Amino acid sequence: MDSAKLLEDVTGRVRAALDEAEATAREIIASAEDRAKDLIAAAEADAQHIRDRAESEADERLGKVREALTSLEGALGGSPSAEIDPGPAEVPEPMPPLEPEPSPPAEPEPMPPAEPEPMPPDPEIEPPAPTQPDRESPQMTNGFSGSSDRSQDSTAARIVAMKMALDGSSRDEISSHLGEHYEIDSSEKLIDDVMARAKR
Repeated sequence: MDSAKLLEDVTGRVRAALDEAEATAREIIASAEDRAKDLIAAAEADAQHIRDRAESEADERLGKVREALTSLEGALGGSPSAEIDPGPAEVPEPMPPLEPEPSPPAEPEPMPPAEPEPMPPDPEIEPPAPTQPDRESPQMTNGFSGSSDRSQDSTAARIVAMKMALDGSSRDEISSHLGEHYEIDSSEKLIDDVMARAKR
């Protein structure tokens, strides 16, 4: 095939494709414009409908307000425009001031009786302290009373013996004192134990 013919053939195909593309683009643009026009027309129609509805509602409310005003004017006895202009009001001449009649002197109001001041509460009376039992008669040295009866308390005897041992008393003095004031068994064993503990 001749190259010139081949080039012409290719060029024709390209031109045909371009023409077809341009036609398709024009169709798309025309369709879009038609669609846009339809949308704009629909929007304008909706807007007009909304405006008409708003104006109708406004006129209806305005009519109701006018009816209410008319009813109110009728209840008050006519419209304000029908009222007669009263003209300038006449100012009455000032009356001379009246002298007040002398009133009798006011009697002082009786004072209410003074309320007595509250008395202070009675002081609380403390109950008498319980009587203390008579204290035992003072004990003699080393915690023994002057009674002649001998005690049988071995614990007390041990305490007295320990005190005497710590004070330096001899075994015979402790034995004599315990025999005089206490009556306990095995006093010698008690003294042995006390003397052993006192030496520690």
